Amino acid sequence: MMLKAAGNTGLLNEIETFTKSFGVVNKCDFGTFTIDKYIQLINTAVDKSEQEIRGDGYYSIGMPPDTMADYLHRIWGYNSEVQVITGGTGGNEDGIIGVSKGLMKLYDGLCHYMYRLNGKIYSWGQIFGSVTEANSAYHVCRLIKPGFPR
Repeated sequence: MMLKAAGNTGLLNEIETFTKSFGVVNKCDFGTFTIDKYIQLINTAVDKSEQEIRGDGYYSIGMPPDTMADYLHRIWGYNSEVQVITGGTGGNEDGIIGVSKGLMKLYDGLCHYMYRLNGKIYSWGQIFGSVTEANSAYHVCRLIKPGFPR
């Protein structure tokens, strides 16, 4: 809604395109995703339990790297920097790391974000010692380094 209010159709279009690129995931067809349908879905969440929301894959959204950096700036005040990483673990810098299995088309195959802090990887409520430990098929394709708050 913040992006709509700001008239930022560029980032909104990137979100739609990226989310659509996921196609069918666990019986959810994201091929027809639109921002407006997503907003309608979120508005119905008021009457749902956390368990219902977590169990419904349609509450997912694809966040392109620049949109993730924009979110960190708008919501948390961080002036984030997006770096393109070519394969491997992407070093050991703290930040949000975008990973790829090489299957997706956009953003060098970006399919998931994890958080790296002090050499630990945080993903889906679990802590791992490395990207490979989290999933041996993953390699890092993006690093979003949160800058200092404004």
